[in-house]
Amino acid sequence: MKQKFLVFLIVVVCSENIFPQSNINPNISLIGTFNTFTNFIKGSPEYGKLNFETPEMELFVDGYLNPFALGTGNISYENGNFSVEELYGNIVRGLPWDIQIKAGKFLVGFGKLNTVHPHAWAFLDRPSGVSLLVA
Repeated sequence: MKQKFLVFLIVVVCSENIFPQSNINPNISLIGTFNTFTNFIKGSPEYGKLNFETPEMELFVDGYLNPFALGTGNISYENGNFSVEELYGNIVRGLPWDIQIKAGKFLVGFGKLNTVHPHAWAFLDRPSGVSLLVA
């Protein structure tokens, strides 16, 4: 009986180190900007009313696809249009020599502008002479 319990304990301890997933459910977040305004111009149809603007939102989903691959998606809704800002898969374990592969549409971690989404820039237009790195 002790041998069976010891084998079971070794299998449980070793299996945690083989597939150390953080969780089974994906990480999901929805970030939104909701603006309201009022108008005190006489004769306008919005006079004295509380008006709501179209919200801007970002949906971020991140989670394991299987014990070896991680998937990430970032979808934004801005000015009535949906756009995919980032959508990629990442093989994080299981390849020889601890190689990792990342494929899809993502922001490259090189430079100052490549790590920030265009809607989060503190200026309107991209400075001239700066090229965008796209993977």
